[in-house]
Amino acid sequence: MPDRFNVLLITTDTSRCDTLGVYGNPHALSPNLDRLASEGVVFDQAHTPAPVCMPARCSLLTGVHTPVHGCIENGVGGRDDLTLLPDLLVEAGYRNIADVAGRATGRGVAAAAHDGRRAGGGARGGVHAPAAGDGCGGAAK
Repeated sequence: MPDRFNVLLITTDTSRCDTLGVYGNPHALSPNLDRLASEGVVFDQAHTPAPVCMPARCSLLTGVHTPVHGCIENGVGGRDDLTLLPDLLVEAGYRNIADVAGRATGRGVAAAAHDGRRAGGGARGGVHAPAAGDGCGGAAK
């Protein structure tokens, strides 16, 4: 058993579970996600704190509900004083890498900062994210 597990957090926008083979759709074209699911943990139930993506992602990364973090709809930024999941991972010795798709931010970004420093464009918790990112705020380490 390893000292710690690898953590891979994948979030998608506007997808349903029936679009993935791992959830039983024999016509789905999702071989890479299906393979990851077969080798890791799959959650069969998930509940969202918000019906739109930005507030839901902010809750996922901060661990608090939308009224607490302040991102109550897409395009509305949240509080900057909350610790984000990537902050906690850096404190635990993890190296964080973010790959943010262009649709969420208006441009594609794939970059990493491994030591928890704030890198240009809004890095948080050792993850380089674009300035126009998810709006979750979060305390810079």
